[in-house]
Amino acid sequence: MKSMTRLMAITGLFASSMLFVSAPSFSSPFFHNEIRGSLLMSGCSSRPSLLVNGRRVPGGHLRLTRIRGGYSYRLRLSWMTAMRSVSIRPVVSSSRCRGRWNPAVRTVRISSPRMRRAIDFRFVGRTVTPPPTRIIRISMASLTRLLTGTFRGMQIRINNYGRRHGNSWHKPRDSWVQLPRRLGGRRQVYTITEYRSGPYRYYVRDVNLNRVWFDHNRNHLRMNLEFESRGTEIKGRCAGHIILCAVGSDKAAPDVQMNRAKVTISMRPRVTRDGRSITYGDLHVRFRARIQAQGVCRAGPVDICYVITKYKREIPRQVENAIYQSLNSNALRQQVANAIRRILPRNMGRIMSAYISGNNLILRVARSSR
Repeated sequence: MKSMTRLMAITGLFASSMLFVSAPSFSSPFFHNEIRGSLLMSGCSSRPSLLVNGRRVPGGHLRLTRIRGGYSYRLRLSWMTAMRSVSIRPVVSSSRCRGRWNPAVRTVRISSPRMRRAIDFRFVGRTVTPPPTRIIRISMASLTRLLTGTFRGMQIRINNYGRRHGNSWHKPRDSWVQLPRRLGGRRQVYTITEYRSGPYRYYVRDVNLNRVWFDHNRNHLRMNLEFESRGTEIKGRCAGHIILCAVGSDKAAPDVQMNRAKVTISMRPRVTRDGRSITYGDLHVRFRARIQAQGVCRAGPVDICYVITKYKREIPRQVENAIYQSLNSNALRQQVANAIRRILPRNMGRIMSAYISGNNLILRVARSSR
């Protein structure tokens, strides 16, 4: 009985990642559950597809056959989906098709292996003809130089180390991200938590932003935040244990050096809603630093402090989250768009799309009708 319960738990754990099992043929024995039906389309002839639990169905797992008025489909799922519910959502790959699916999504309960179900979807819409466009190229050197100047004066402080109170030296709300005045000057205060493991406590001590600059990598803009490296950036303390802390709260917990600390924020250019300028889209924040304790933390190749405090995981995660929350603001995106507008040609028309190609920002702009 226990082994059966354990097997069901393991099956549930991996089921979400085993919706589709790679197989060379559509008739693979791994495929037991089948859903079939029709994808009827009115007003648009683009090829549809299906999303299962929000994931696009890989090749070999979905078979589409052209029929009058649309497509018929056969969708086969892994046996690992048994006794689970899956959501099936039809989509149209072409952006020129505008309309709605009915139903928009269906949830199917896989009651048993080798289950068969029939579900039909219907799309009603129209094909949108895009307006004639022209291409405008903006030098990425000009854009990154403008953004570097726009964010110059930005301040970031990372600190949670203060005076002792009880068995803690934690100082909350002593870290912040402050934008320069030209971007509103807003300061967002946040708290870096105290890192504890038994009697050991670790704190980030007075780490400040040194400089900020922009560059680009392939099709992404990159914002680079470089922090100063001086002294002991991560302070160790020991409290609450007579034996482990016998040599003193400071000496018992070795300090940690954090060198070459840098945050890289990757972002794609995004057209503003009014089509008059460019701003940034989704953010991907990554913190990197050389974090290594000295002294008793090194016992041969073993990093004891990593096992004890897990500071190497916690610090990057919290710094990344704080910077993401500060920059993920629609108001800030609009202020950046206002700054970028200064280097765009006047009366150029509505921007339809924007992307980076080589050393240029490519703007596809609608031609004015005359």
